[in-house]
Amino acid sequence: MKVSKKVGIVISLILALLFTTIIVAKANHRNSELNEKVQVARATHYIPAGSAINAQDVNSVDMVKSYADGLVQYNDVIGKTTRVSVLKDQYIYSDGLSTAGFLKQGYVEVYVPVQINSSAFALPGDRVDVYIVNKNTKTSSKALSAALVIDSLDNQGKEVEIGETDRSKVTSRQDHPSAVGIMVPEESAAQIVAAADEKNVYLVKCAPEGS
Repeated sequence: MKVSKKVGIVISLILALLFTTIIVAKANHRNSELNEKVQVARATHYIPAGSAINAQDVNSVDMVKSYADGLVQYNDVIGKTTRVSVLKDQYIYSDGLSTAGFLKQGYVEVYVPVQINSSAFALPGDRVDVYIVNKNTKTSSKALSAALVIDSLDNQGKEVEIGETDRSKVTSRQDHPSAVGIMVPEESAAQIVAAADEKNVYLVKCAPEGS
């Protein structure tokens, strides 16, 4: 009788310890979820509405995930276009961005076919100088300076993701831009289109405007 009583007490203690462990584990998991952090984007300077965001426009800030609802994570903001103006040190919200390219009045978007060397590994938000190559004379001339890159597509017509154009990761044609959409003044469009049709366009990445 005494043995059975002792066994019962031991079993009760084991069950109590087990339930306590489960409760503590759940509480710790819950606390871990509540304290989980994500990297959100914050403006480093004033960004006007209609601007394509590049890496110099934002920095990464740690924030508790539960407080980051509606905010854009740093890795997702590059290349997006602002729908509204963003103040310096302001966090960037997803509903304030657009994936569509922004065209200024008097400008058009022209897609130019490129190869690895002529693509400048250009992504949306980058600025490129546009050169037209004369293959007969082996010379080139600058047609546009600091043209805004609006879109960058691989050879399957899909948008090139950030990071996929790292030189260390280029293992196939899909890893680099095959066509780059640039913002071109209407008066220069005919010249760029003609050169693009002959695959005589060469892009050179340059510093952002105002840098």
